[in-house]
Amino acid sequence: MNFCQEYVRLRAETFMCHAQLLHACLSLRTAPPPAIAASLATSTRDDLLRCGRVSQQLTKSARDFNNLASQYGTLYQSVFDADPQTLCNLALLQQGALLVAQGIEIITRPSAGQLTEDYSGLDLTTITSKLGGGESVETQSIITALEEATTLVRRLAQVRSTGNSRLTKGLHS
Repeated sequence: MNFCQEYVRLRAETFMCHAQLLHACLSLRTAPPPAIAASLATSTRDDLLRCGRVSQQLTKSARDFNNLASQYGTLYQSVFDADPQTLCNLALLQQGALLVAQGIEIITRPSAGQLTEDYSGLDLTTITSKLGGGESVETQSIITALEEATTLVRRLAQVRSTGNSRLTKGLHS
């Protein structure tokens, strides 16, 4: 019974993290940064400060997704003897939380433009074949969503690294 409660709690936490991320993104439109933000960003050399409070909200959101991934990992380890379908879903949900965190970090931290193996090297086929249990509709839906998200995060990283290299070239010219 404890596993069921924890799984439902983590799924609810997942939705809360997504809602918080959406709220942070919408707050940029509804509460634009103060006029002083541009000069503050220039003086501190932190371009993200141009966005105002949303940068702090996004950073918190990334921390929350990383924490969520950690909790999925803990749950996975506590039910190591569960059926393959359950283990596969937990592993995929953990990878999904890590992927969202990486996407946010690419936006909020210039140094995060380089994707790490943990986030971009998702080989979903390996996860499902190693753990088994990739046949259910739920698992296939998770895999499809993760494949799309991985593609988007890779594109985001490319755009970010291209922008950083242009900025660097501009500073040295």
